[in-house]
Amino acid sequence: MNAKLKDRLPGWLMLLALDVVALQISFFLVFWLRYHGGGPGKSVGLMSYLMPDVVVTASWLALFAVFRFYRKEPIKWLFEEVTRVVSATSLGMLILVVLLVDFTDPLAELKYSIFIYWGVILLLLVGNRIYYFRSIQSGERVSSEELHRMMATQRRVFLIFLDLFAIIASYVGAFLLRFGGSIPRTEMSLMTNTIFVVMVVRFAMFAYFKVYTGLYRYASINDLIQIIKAVTVGSILLLIPVYFFKIPLFPRSIFILEWMLLIFLSGALRFGLRAVREIMPTILRPGKRTLIIGAGDAGEMIAREIRSTRELNCQPVGFIDDDPAKRGVRIHGIPVLGDQTELEKIVEKKHISEIIIAIPSASSVQMRNIIQRCRNAKVSFKTAPPLKDILDGRVSMNQVRDISVDDLLGRDPVSLDEGIIRKFIMGRRVMVTGAAGSIGSEICRQTARFHPEILVMLDRAENNLYRLEIELSSSFREVDKVVVVADVCDKKKIDSLINEYQPDVIFHAAAYKQVPLMEYYPEEAVKNNIIGTRTVAETAIRYGVSAFIMISTDKAVRPTSVMGATKRIAEMMVNAMSNEGDTKFVTVRFGNVLGSDGSVVEIFARQIENGGPVTITDPRMTRYFMTIREATLLVMMAGAIGTNGKLMVLKMGEQVKIVELAKDMITLAGFTPNEDIEIEYMGLRPGEKLHEELFIESEGMLPSIHPKIMIAQTTGSDNDTLMNEIDELYALALDTRQTEVIDKICKIVPSFTPNRQMLRSLRDSNA
Repeated sequence: MNAKLKDRLPGWLMLLALDVVALQISFFLVFWLRYHGGGPGKSVGLMSYLMPDVVVTASWLALFAVFRFYRKEPIKWLFEEVTRVVSATSLGMLILVVLLVDFTDPLAELKYSIFIYWGVILLLLVGNRIYYFRSIQSGERVSSEELHRMMATQRRVFLIFLDLFAIIASYVGAFLLRFGGSIPRTEMSLMTNTIFVVMVVRFAMFAYFKVYTGLYRYASINDLIQIIKAVTVGSILLLIPVYFFKIPLFPRSIFILEWMLLIFLSGALRFGLRAVREIMPTILRPGKRTLIIGAGDAGEMIAREIRSTRELNCQPVGFIDDDPAKRGVRIHGIPVLGDQTELEKIVEKKHISEIIIAIPSASSVQMRNIIQRCRNAKVSFKTAPPLKDILDGRVSMNQVRDISVDDLLGRDPVSLDEGIIRKFIMGRRVMVTGAAGSIGSEICRQTARFHPEILVMLDRAENNLYRLEIELSSSFREVDKVVVVADVCDKKKIDSLINEYQPDVIFHAAAYKQVPLMEYYPEEAVKNNIIGTRTVAETAIRYGVSAFIMISTDKAVRPTSVMGATKRIAEMMVNAMSNEGDTKFVTVRFGNVLGSDGSVVEIFARQIENGGPVTITDPRMTRYFMTIREATLLVMMAGAIGTNGKLMVLKMGEQVKIVELAKDMITLAGFTPNEDIEIEYMGLRPGEKLHEELFIESEGMLPSIHPKIMIAQTTGSDNDTLMNEIDELYALALDTRQTEVIDKICKIVPSFTPNRQMLRSLRDSNA
């Protein structure tokens, strides 16, 4: 039946009809009380009832229209709707009082009927909205739990009753203060007859100024300001009839006294409830004794949340801060006990069981020092995330987590104008090769965020590709996705795919990346890294793809490995092909990414999990590092802002010593380097360098419009000569003539210095 009503009548019209019925019931009740209730009645004509009823009903409906009761949009939050009803009905009652009361003899007119009329209207209108929301708007009966959530929490209802008590107490208290504790009979009658009007006005103003939308557990100065506004406006509304109609016997000072008392009581209730909530858990349930490092804004927020949230089962014992001015200071009653040099002593003296590092702006050096002190103190520790990871600038216990390797890299946060990337991706057809790899899969995730028309994910590693499909199908259901198992070296397959899906943008991430393996199989590196790239790039030109972005590596700079050298040839080739067709070719070069498949971080984590040893090639070895998300977003940004034929280089900060990274990971796992977990040095593997470079001096780096992206001034190659040499190289690779493959690579890339021992080994095996 409710569904049929919903289909027949607009929602706002149904609500209007229900409100008209409520107004008729309320008017009839108060009319009956006035003329027939509790005494000898007198005959009243039908017109004497109908005329006031029509006028009053029309007035109420006009007022309800001003408060936007009858909107086309559905009711979303019942509590907000109820406060709207309270404000409107209370203002209407105040207008009725001003219009109808005989102010020359207010004690004869201000009776209980006013309060009863207001209460009945209020209850019926609220009931209408609950019925409408629960049974008509939804089309089906809403559960009690859902109704409770949409209406109000028990705490809000509790606070409303406390405020009603405060309103009554402040009004009575004002009379008591005015008359020295003994209220004369006349003034007592005046107070009892007007207290209901005061309650109506006060409660209406509290609702209008949204005093109940906040939670007392987070009571703040802003809540006090709203209370002051509500009480002040209410006092002005109450003072208007007294001042302009010159009501006799009403002391004007009552309003000043009542104003001060109500602000004090309402504010004290909120801050008192918050204080009880924060203090009582500490008294009744001590919890884990927690020390907070950092007495700044982040530490203050965490301490406040710990004290107010019982479920955390923590007891903040003190702060540690290196600022001498804060020593001895108390924050929320919690003392600043000393600086970091005293950490071990404080942990022992105060019996600390957990430390929270609340310094979101801490550098990698600071984090390492703090972690070492925590390790020396033999206590568990966690951290607040870096500022770049906190979207709203506020820190909470939900964000506190175990320290990760990312926290220790010391890299500046990367800020991106995602609007540029969105414009580059949104509504366009995007293909990602090597989609099952670490970089390729993250490019797929980030691309899906920007709502492409279609996302084509291509790789020959079917297991990882299948997992990626399941992940994106769950996270981005609205994005049209196609998964393709194919090899970038398969010319016919790539041609048919690009012809079928007509991509606007191709991110080419497919490549062999493992340096030692490619030293043993240089012919495979040539096929995949060079010929695979040429196959996709030539097909992109043939079908008019708008942009082709190739992922390169810092190992292509002065390469000592086959992998790096083949990627350098791919860079040169893409640069040469930028002169053909209308496709924009952009190459993006960067270093290692954290957490990628086969990365040093992944290897170290597995070795630590197995109890060691952690193996490092050389104690002097350094590498550039960047998170996968940062790298892929910068790749997409570079693709968006890069011009045809340009080599874009990502700035990756300072290089990180691998041995320090290993020690940090061992420490974060709860062990001591070279005691619990040994570190062993194995020597450089084939093709590896001690230090990587992002560019060479001759490339002449220039800035781009993004501070983290540079433009290399590469010199072009003779296209025909380069392509002929690549054809010759490919022929050698097909015949598995490994030493000749190496020699040919050396000819194409003069800066390539192959591993001599490895080269001799290949020649011996080929002999």
